[in-house]
Formats: sequence, structure tokens, C-alpha cells
Amino acid sequence: IINNALRISSTGGITNILPFMPYLRGDKKSQSGEPIPAKVMAKMTEASGANRIITVFPHFPQIHGFYDDATMFDVLDPRVLFADWLLDNYDSKDLVIVPTDANSTAAVEKLATDLHAPHAATTKRRDAPGSVKETRITFDGSLENKVIVIYDDMIDTGGSLIKCANYAKKAGAKEVLACIAHPILSCDAKENLAKNNIRLVTTDSILIPEKEKYPNITVLSLGYLIAESINCITSGNPIHQHLYNFEEFRKVKKARGL
Repeated sequence: IINNALRISSTGGITNILPFMPYLRGDKKSQSGEPIPAKVMAKMTEASGANRIITVFPHFPQIHGFYDDATMFDVLDPRVLFADWLLDNYDSKDLVIVPTDANSTAAVEKLATDLHAPHAATTKRRDAPGSVKETRITFDGSLENKVIVIYDDMIDTGGSLIKCANYAKKAGAKEVLACIAHPILSCDAKENLAKNNIRLVTTDSILIPEKEKYPNITVLSLGYLIAESINCITSGNPIHQHLYNFEEFRKVKKARGL
């Protein structure tokens, strides 16, 4: 509705900044009669007048293909924020980066490269939709006394993450923490993370109600990434590469005294 109001007011350009894009898990039909809400949301956004989208770590990278070529689409990567926080709080030689499943392997490899840390692979077996029966971590080495960093785009109920964390603990990990971009945290996810002694490092893309009750949750601000991208767009420039390249990010941060 806001997009439409801006369009009929002859606005030159409309950019929607969506830190968390809902319905992105509905990207395909898994059975007859099932809707594809990610496609519906894309068409609604375009029809209402938006000609540029900025989002953060979407659930599936091919979401851009749901939009027409006339709609510019920029994805911000919170990986630089997580890598920066991890290096400020841990020694990279103690870290092993782990995906929750095969879908997040590519993102995990990038974070591991930034940190000069090894990464593992994860396989999981489901006994029903949304329910994980078994999780296994495959790593070329020992997890004994390692700090396991589970990295993914979102945490919903936390079932996959907790099973992955428990496997790591049984393998001798001294600490398990999760760097997750979007904290949906439905049902008893917050309580279950605390109960299983898992530290969650996330962003403020979604408000966490009563966050102060959970000292195991650390929230990093997306403000810098979003502000820098807005500055680039309004200046008529492409989004600066230091928001995607971790070495450049650290150099710019140091130069600015941040």
C-alpha cells in the first residue's frame, strides 16, 4: 500500500529494504494444489510499484529469478558481521564451521575462508516434514576441544540446529554456538537453546520478544550494512564491495575507527 501511494505520487524510484523476506521457504510445489507464496510476494511487490529490493541472506539465492528484469535486487551478506564478531571473541584455530544441512554448505565455506578455519559437512534424516530424526557431522579431523560454529540463514524451531549441536558435543566439542541471520525462534526455540547450552549470535532482522531473559542470545545490528547500501544507492553507485569482502570490511572498519 505504501509502494502504491508513492508510485501514484510520481516518485522517481521506490526501494524496499526487507531485512527478512517472509514466505521464502515456499519457493516450489511439493505436492498438488500447494501454493508458491514466494512467487506471489514477488509479484505483489512489483505490482505495487517497487523497482528495487534490498534484502539480507535470503533462504534461497535464486529468489532474484522470481522478479522481472526491471526490478533491481541486492542481497546483503551478514557473513562479514559474524566473521568480525567471531575473530573478536575466539581464536580462529579453535573454530570449526558447520552447516545445519547440505543447503547451507556454500555459505559455510565462505565463512570458513574468511576466518581461515576448517569446515565440516552435515547430513540429516527426517522422519516427517519439519522433524529431524538424525543428524551427522562429517569432518576430516577431530572435533575434540573445538568451538563449533553452526552457520545458517534462519532458525525457526531450532530442531535441526540442536541435533547438530548435540552431535558435536558428543564428539568432544568444548563449545557450540550458532551464527544465524534471521531469528524466527518459534515455539519453544529460545528455551530449548538455553536448555542445551547453545549460544545464539544473530541479527536484528526480526525482533526477539523478551530477549533480555536469554543471556545466551547476542544480537548484532544490521544498521551498518543497510546504511552503507542506502548511501551507495542514493549516490548512484553500486553497493561497495567491502560489504561482501571480509578483508575489505576489516580495512574500512579500522580506517573509520569502528
